[in-house]
Amino acid sequence: MDKKSKITTAILEAFEDGIYVINQDLIVEYMNSAMIEDFGDSTGKKCHQLMNQSEAKCPWCRSDEVFEGKILRREVYVPLVDKTFYMIETPFRSEDGNMRPFMPGIGIMAIRLRIPVVPVHISGLFEVLSRSDSWPKPGRCAVRMGTALKFTREADPKRVAKRVEEAIRSLSSQETAPY
Repeated sequence: MDKKSKITTAILEAFEDGIYVINQDLIVEYMNSAMIEDFGDSTGKKCHQLMNQSEAKCPWCRSDEVFEGKILRREVYVPLVDKTFYMIETPFRSEDGNMRPFMPGIGIMAIRLRIPVVPVHISGLFEVLSRSDSWPKPGRCAVRMGTALKFTREADPKRVAKRVEEAIRSLSSQETAPY
């Protein structure tokens, strides 16, 4: 574990309140000691299995909104431990520059606004400006644009998001022309 990771883990462990991190598949990737004390170690399980011992999403779940970029602050009563928690839910940007799975927000916008979506991929951008950088470094980026995608009003937002993601990933695998 590098120095930055050790410091981050030490900070998370210093909190008396529970902290957990999930990915877009709702899999728990991290739990601090306080969270493990309340719920047991559920790293690798779905968050609803952790919080509600259920195979279905929790009734209070708003993860879709968080993964679309919203920051939520609210109180949630969790019957499993008979406690009310003040929850702060916030999205994270990629640490490693890899594209994460798309959420349905792009599909909702494309369908409701009746606008085409132009897939665009920018390679090299993470090397020029990563999450930890406050200023871009010199470097080269390549921009690839795909053909505009159009969707009907009856389209499913999740399928639209998947189609847009596939188009962008396809652009990312194309050869970059020499500069």
